[in-house]
Amino acid sequence: MKITVICRVEPGCLGPDGANHVEDFCKLGQKEFDAIDPDKVEWQIVPRFDKTKPEVQYKLRGRFLSEEQSALYLKALGKDPEQFEEDMFKQLTVSVNHYFGR
Repeated sequence: MKITVICRVEPGCLGPDGANHVEDFCKLGQKEFDAIDPDKVEWQIVPRFDKTKPEVQYKLRGRFLSEEQSALYLKALGKDPEQFEEDMFKQLTVSVNHYFGR
């Protein structure tokens, strides 16, 4: 069963006019993330317009997981939770560079 990872992207990480780019960036980012562990992870790369929502959330069967639950599930998938998030943020940086043609 796949875990869903919701990664909310702050418009500000795309520069001062990031609000003008964040939705298009998320479409590009989604395509790039879809290629990462597609048999284990369903990615949702979305803008973070609501600051009350966490930057990263995990779901399983449509239900949100606590930090502890998501860590246990990632471990069951053979992934170190801290390394998983570190790699995710590195990929976001790569995607930002692709978006801006760097």
